[in-house]
Amino acid sequence: MSSNDIFETESIALCISRQLRPEVNLSECVAALDSLSAPLVGFVNKEQTPKYQAELIRDLLYRENGYSGNESDYYDPMNSFLDVVVERKRGIPITLCLIYMSVGARLGMNVAGIGFPGHFLAQVGGPDGVFIDPFNQGKVLTSQDVTELFRDVMGFTGRVPSTFLKPVGAQAVAVRILANLKNAYSRRGDQARAMVACDKLVELTGMPEHRRDRGLLALTLGSYHSAREDLQAYLQAKPDAKDLEKIRKAVQRAHNLSSSAILN
Repeated sequence: MSSNDIFETESIALCISRQLRPEVNLSECVAALDSLSAPLVGFVNKEQTPKYQAELIRDLLYRENGYSGNESDYYDPMNSFLDVVVERKRGIPITLCLIYMSVGARLGMNVAGIGFPGHFLAQVGGPDGVFIDPFNQGKVLTSQDVTELFRDVMGFTGRVPSTFLKPVGAQAVAVRILANLKNAYSRRGDQARAMVACDKLVELTGMPEHRRDRGLLALTLGSYHSAREDLQAYLQAKPDAKDLEKIRKAVQRAHNLSSSAILN
C-alpha cells in the first residue's frame, strides 16, 4: 500500500470512531500518531532489509511505548476505535495493525495490511517482504508461524491460500472494523450501537447478510417496518440460505408486531 492509501485507511477508521462517539477529536489522534513516529524519522532508508525495518517499528511500539494485544478484554468495543487504541495502547489485531501501518507510512516504509482470516497481519517490504503479527508484540513471522496461525484460526492444517496473504485496501479494513464493532456491541446487548455499525456495513457492501443482521437488530429495537424490508430483501437475495426458516419466522414476527402496534 502507498502512504496515501494508508492515510486514507487511517482517516476512515477515525471517521468510524466519530460516527459512534461524536466527541472524538480526530486531529488529536493524528497528532499522537505523528508524535509516536517522530523518534524514527531519519532512521529508515531503502537499503535496510524489510526485517530490520519491521524490528524498528516493533521496538518503538511494543518495547518503548508498551503497546500490546488486549487479551484480557478482547471483545471490548473500544478495541476497535483507532483513537482509543492509540491512547490506551491496547487493541485487537486490526487496530494495532493500523497503528503499525500508520507509523510505517510516516517513515516512508512499504507497509500493507493483510486480510488474514480472524487475525489481521501486516507486511513490510512488499510481496517479498516479511509478515508481522501486530497483536503478538510485532513478531516477525516465519512461513511456519503463518501456517500455524492459519491452523489455530481455521482449525485445520494445510497450505495457506494465497488469497489470505494479499494486501487489502481501505474499504476492506473499514468493513472488518465495523463487523468487529457490530459483534462486540451485540455481545454486550447494546443493540442501538450495533445497529449503527451494521447500517454502515450495508452502506459499504450491500451484502444480503448485513441486511439480514440489520433487519434482526431493527426487530429487536422495535423498527418493525425496517426489519421486514431488510429481512425480505435477504430472503429474495438468498432463497437457498441455511437460515431461511428462521428469517421467515422473523419476518412474520415483524409483521405481527407491526400490526399489533397499529391496532393499539
